[in-house]
Amino acid sequence: MPIQGNISFRTHLLGRVEDFVAETGMQPLVTEKTIAHIVTALANYTEEGKHLSPELYLTTDIVGLLRFLPGSSSLKVGECPVSEQVPNIAVKHCAPLANRGWCIYVEFENGIAKYGVFRDALSPLAIPIQRAVLDRGTGDLKILRIHQSALACVELANHKGDWHIVFVSHKRESEPNPRQFVSDLAKAICSQVRVKLREATETVIERILTAGLQESHGTLVAV
Repeated sequence: MPIQGNISFRTHLLGRVEDFVAETGMQPLVTEKTIAHIVTALANYTEEGKHLSPELYLTTDIVGLLRFLPGSSSLKVGECPVSEQVPNIAVKHCAPLANRGWCIYVEFENGIAKYGVFRDALSPLAIPIQRAVLDRGTGDLKILRIHQSALACVELANHKGDWHIVFVSHKRESEPNPRQFVSDLAKAICSQVRVKLREATETVIERILTAGLQESHGTLVAV
């Protein structure tokens, strides 16, 4: 008899992120189903035919999050009861605003989710938000960052240092994070810069490269 049946990427993803969700500790907003919904939405997100790659932060305290970003500000767009669809609702309403340093946030408390956008640190020399907030620890503040690193590739990272790269494509699980190539290129470009200026210069170059890759139709970069 012929073999018949459906194969679902969603089912595989639900099983793989179970421990990650438990460690993140942001239920009921963050569940396995929440992750599946938002990953599939962001993997190749478009609005009116334009490709967008918004950076999404789920948190229990947006004010606490902004303390890591001197000079930053936020703008509330809406609120609704907490559900698995809240991140998708926030992205739908805020994605066109989330560019050039603006990110989407979802804050939840007492069964209500508030969402909007916030500005990364204003200085181009400032440490990128994911490094300032996640790589260096956040104390008791709970945060989950979800971002499309490249087409069909979504990065998940939480306040405990846990992370996953989700490939919604033919790529193998052993593939490196596409963002690493940009970081390595920035380091190569700045390899001859004086040591005391090198880190800040790498930050600027990495921001420029990332913006160029996200906003162009095709880019060829070499050193």
